[in-house]
Amino acid sequence: MDDCLKSVKSTEVAAELREDLNALPSRGGSRLTKWLCNRKEVLETISTSYRAPSVLDLDLNSNVLPTERTLGVQWNMNSDMFTFKMTPEDKPFTRRGILSVTSSICDPLGMVSPIILPTKRLLLDLCKQGLGWDGEIEGQESHFWRLWLSDLPLLSSVALPRCLKPVDFDHIQNAELHHFADAS
Repeated sequence: MDDCLKSVKSTEVAAELREDLNALPSRGGSRLTKWLCNRKEVLETISTSYRAPSVLDLDLNSNVLPTERTLGVQWNMNSDMFTFKMTPEDKPFTRRGILSVTSSICDPLGMVSPIILPTKRLLLDLCKQGLGWDGEIEGQESHFWRLWLSDLPLLSSVALPRCLKPVDFDHIQNAELHHFADAS
């Protein structure tokens, strides 16, 4: 089992959803654990034996909710925002090094695809040039890669709302979500 991230209208619906989600695996002798919620009133309804370690010893009356890793990104539970923690490893300036750094950015939702796609294009160009996996990149490609790497930590300052619908919106009659991602 992996992460499930679900938004609902109210704390009552959230508590009901938790009960429903727990009911099915319990019939087979299993249980869902590591529960999190950005609403303290819902967390209070969850037994500590079912809570995620990051909120296990949390004083729900006074403590600030933590930031938790989910779906490959950081979820700031207080602000209900997705953030990114970018600390790329120092890799050689080769196709292998570029692929390693690019692949280390986990983005299953495609939220930072516009940032990652140029490096995938660079890899494609290097492959077309016939550069081997461990051949040092030079010239314009090396300059581009250095610049991209120097800008990568700026991604840590990006915060995207988890919920696309603002809290104070009434009933939405029509909604469209346009997602930007590459084929991989």
